[in-house]
Amino acid sequence: MYKRLCRFALLSIWLLLLPISADAQAVANAILTPPVTDNFPRISAYLEVYDGQGDFAHNLREEDVFIIEDEQPVPVSELIELETGAQFVVALNLGPTFAIRDINGISRYDDLQQALTEWANTQPASSQDDLSFLTNDEPEHIHLATARQWLSGLETYTTDPRAAIPSLDVLVRAIAVAADPPTRPGMGRAVLILTPPPDRAGTAALQSIISLAKQERIRVHVWMVSSPAYFTTEGATQLAGLAHQTGGQFFTYSGEESIPNIESYLEPLRYIYSLAYESRIVTDAPHQIAAHIETENLDITTEPQSFELSVLPPNPIFVSPPLNIFRANRAPIENALTERTDYTPAEQPVEILIEFPDGRVRPLVRTTLYVDGSIAGENTAPPFDKFTWDLSEYTSSGTHLLQVEALDSMGLSGISIETTVQVTVQRTPQSIAATIAQNGHLIASVAAALAGGILMLVLIVGGRIRPKSFGRLRGKSATQRQQKKNAKTDPVTQPVAIKPLIPRRSVSGWRNRLSWPQRRTTPSATIAYLEPLTETKGGTPDERIPITSGEITFGKDPILATAAFNDPSVADLHARLRTDSEGHSCLFDEGSTAGTWVNYNPISPNGTKLAYGDIIHFGRIGLRFKLSDKKQIPKPVVKSQEPNRDS
Repeated sequence: MYKRLCRFALLSIWLLLLPISADAQAVANAILTPPVTDNFPRISAYLEVYDGQGDFAHNLREEDVFIIEDEQPVPVSELIELETGAQFVVALNLGPTFAIRDINGISRYDDLQQALTEWANTQPASSQDDLSFLTNDEPEHIHLATARQWLSGLETYTTDPRAAIPSLDVLVRAIAVAADPPTRPGMGRAVLILTPPPDRAGTAALQSIISLAKQERIRVHVWMVSSPAYFTTEGATQLAGLAHQTGGQFFTYSGEESIPNIESYLEPLRYIYSLAYESRIVTDAPHQIAAHIETENLDITTEPQSFELSVLPPNPIFVSPPLNIFRANRAPIENALTERTDYTPAEQPVEILIEFPDGRVRPLVRTTLYVDGSIAGENTAPPFDKFTWDLSEYTSSGTHLLQVEALDSMGLSGISIETTVQVTVQRTPQSIAATIAQNGHLIASVAAALAGGILMLVLIVGGRIRPKSFGRLRGKSATQRQQKKNAKTDPVTQPVAIKPLIPRRSVSGWRNRLSWPQRRTTPSATIAYLEPLTETKGGTPDERIPITSGEITFGKDPILATAAFNDPSVADLHARLRTDSEGHSCLFDEGSTAGTWVNYNPISPNGTKLAYGDIIHFGRIGLRFKLSDKKQIPKPVVKSQEPNRDS
C-alpha cells in the first residue's frame, strides 16, 4: 500500500511539472507478447525493444537476448527483426481555436493541415502502414493501404473551424479503429488527435479512454491547439496525462511553435523482433517466460508472460498385434533323419502407432520393443513405427508378453500396455525319426542284445532249448559226408542225365546246435513280394516288398506312395499294383516320365498282369515278382537226355 501511495504522489507531481510542449522523458523498456506454443517444444513470440529515447532498438543479435523460462535461462535459437508497419489514426476534433489566423492571414488549421500533407507526401508507395482519418462531422476513411488515399481524404475534408463543435467522441472512435486486428502480426498502433483544450465535461471520460488505450497498447499523441494562456489549464494537464500514460507525446500549438515530425511517432512502431527458442518444459503445469535483453546500452527484462501448457509423454500403441503365431518345420522330407530344421515363420513384423496426447507432435529419438521384459528390437532412426521380431529362438510353444516404449526429443518416454502373444510350435513326425537316427547304432545294439538275452533266458528256463554236444554234431556231419561220397561212387544209384534240384540252405550251421520248438504253420497274408534285382541270387527278407490283397502304390513321395524309392528317375506317384482276393496282380503306370516296364517292355495302358519271375522296372529301379506260396510256383519242365534204346 505504501509503495502504491508513493507511486501515485510521484506521478501527480510529475504530471504537474511537465513542460507544456516538451516530449516525455522515455525509459528503456521491452515488451514480450504472449507465447505461441503450437509448434512445441519450439515456442515463439514477438519482442519490442525501445531505448532510453523511446526509439526502437535495431540490430539486436541472438546472443543479446535470452529467455527466462520458469526462472531458468534458455538461449534464443532465432531472432529476426521484422518491418511490419504501423496502424496510424489521425483524428480531427476541430473548434474555434483552429480558426485563429496569424499576421499573414493563415489559420492554425492551415498550418497543421500543411504539416500533415507534407508528411503524407514523403511516404513511399511501398509503405506497409495502415492509415485512417476521422473527424466529428465527416464519413470515416479507415484502414487505407497508401498515404495517397489517406491524403485524398484529408484534402477533400472542408469545414469551418469557427462553426465546429469539439467533442472527444472522435478520440474514442479513433482508439476503436486503431484497436482493430492488424493486417500483419506485430504492427504498432498510434493515434494522433488534434484538439482544443477540453472543458470539464469533456475530460470526464479521459480516464476510461486511457485504460482502453493502454489495454490495446495504443500510443496516443496529442496536439492541443490554443493560446498559451490555456496551456496550463486542468484540461491541458489531463490531455498531457493521456499522452504520457499511453506512451505518446503531448504538443501545444498556438501558431508560433514548430510542429513535430510525425515520422518520429511511427518509426518505432514499424518494427518488431520475432524470436523462437526450444522449450525445456517437461511438466504439465502453469508456466512463465520473460525476455532479458543485455547490450552495452541496454539491460532490460520484460514483464513475464504466464501461459498454460499441457506436456504429456508419447503414447505408443500396437497396430493389429498378432494374437497367435504358428511355427512349423518346413524342412524337406529327405532331411527328416537329420538335425536340420526350418521352422517358419522365422520372424514377425510388428507395427506401432505413436500418439501425442497433448496434441503436440515432437520428433522421436528411440523406440524399443520388449518381449518378456527383454529388448527384442530398437529403432534409433526412422522408421520408428516398425519392428522385426526374431522368432528363430522359439522352438517350443509358449506365451509371450510384448511392450513398446517411445522416447521423444524432450526426453519424455511412454510405454504401451502389455500385449499377450501365443507362439505355437508344431512338431513333425520326422522329429522322432531324427532322434532315433542320431543314436541309431546304439539303440539298435542295445535293443537287439536286450531282446536276444531275454528270449534266450525265457527259452532256456522254460526248457524249450536243449544244448547239444559239439562232438555229436561233428560225428553226424562226418557220417553224412561219407554217405554222400558212397552215393556218388555207387553205379546203381547214379542219375542218368537228370540232375535233381538241390534246395538252397537258408540257415547257418550254428542254429543246428539248438533244438528249436516246431511252430505250427499258419497261412501267410502275403500273396507275393517284390525282390530287388541284385548281383547275388535273391534278396534279404528285409529288402522285399510284401504284396497283399488290395492296392500298393510306388513313387518317390512317401506321402503319395506306399513304397517309396529315393531315386530321381522315379516320379512322385509312379505306378499302382492291384491284387484281387484270388491272388491275381495287375500293374498300372500313373503317367510317369521314365515309364513302368515288365520284362523290359512298357506296360499296357490298361495294365499288365504279373506272373512269377517277371522283372519290373520303375525308372532305374529293378524288381522281380515272386509268389509267396510255393505250390503256385510253376514246376520246371525236365526233358530226358537218355539215349534211345531202340536204336
